[in-house]
Amino acid sequence: MSDAGDGSDELTPDELQFAFHEVECHAYDERFGIAYDHDQADDARREVAKLVGDQRFSRVLDVGCGTGYLGLGLLAAGVTDEAWLVDLSPGMLARVEENARQLGVEPRVVRASAAELPFPDDGFDAVVSRGVLHHLHDPVAALTEWRRVVRGGGPVVLTSEPSPHADGVGGWVARATQAGLAGARAAARRLGRPLPELDDDAAQEQRYWDLVAMAANIHTFTPRELQELGEAAGFGRVEVRGAGALSIAWATAYYVLVEEIPTLGRSSQDRRRAARLYAALRRLDAHLFEPLLPSRALLTVQATMSG
Repeated sequence: MSDAGDGSDELTPDELQFAFHEVECHAYDERFGIAYDHDQADDARREVAKLVGDQRFSRVLDVGCGTGYLGLGLLAAGVTDEAWLVDLSPGMLARVEENARQLGVEPRVVRASAAELPFPDDGFDAVVSRGVLHHLHDPVAALTEWRRVVRGGGPVVLTSEPSPHADGVGGWVARATQAGLAGARAAARRLGRPLPELDDDAAQEQRYWDLVAMAANIHTFTPRELQELGEAAGFGRVEVRGAGALSIAWATAYYVLVEEIPTLGRSSQDRRRAARLYAALRRLDAHLFEPLLPSRALLTVQATMSG
């Protein structure tokens, strides 16, 4: 919180992100259907290879690593010899360590802000980041810092940043999912097999954290806007494209379902099923929607920056 003497009780940007992610870490993998196994590692490898090809790196830095999707996946898939994973949230880093044990890998884990990294210049062959930039109050400062720690010519790879269309489509998908779930609940009650649901206190707390999540998601980016941010951070080469349609809609629907049905997503089997469906829809997006639709019409933005 702010110093009491300044008369303000507003959270700083880092404090807001810290508060949200310290809660989100407890259900992050469950809500996004992430199961840390061989398939997940291969998905992470493909996600990065889509942007930089099948390169290998000696040292990779995963900034804003969350529960470790990219950094752990690249390490387990043999894309890098050494992976350093950085996040502001101790809770997220604790889950990184749990997930690393499950994968049988040993990352280097560091707590730090994405815009103030405790590393020397030119310390990494590549920097990767998944869905992080839109949480940061100063994206250019963060990108400048990531450029500082990557060796000359090495890539900074950004994936899963929301486009302006993501909010509208996501809201529609969330409402449709909730309406469908309400119908399913009514049918299940008539059959005498009611679906699990949150009690009133848990539902109220969930609504509160939904509002915090909205506040923590600060930006959306068009491809052009992300291009301009990279150029403002000093990158000489910036390649940006849109990605994701069906896969992002499914991820939104699954997030709502896990939020509303307390038992869903808790088992590794649930998460593996969700992850397999998400991966299949991503392949469909890559072969159908991404070639046909303009980048600005897709739901996420991804980029490779270097130089």
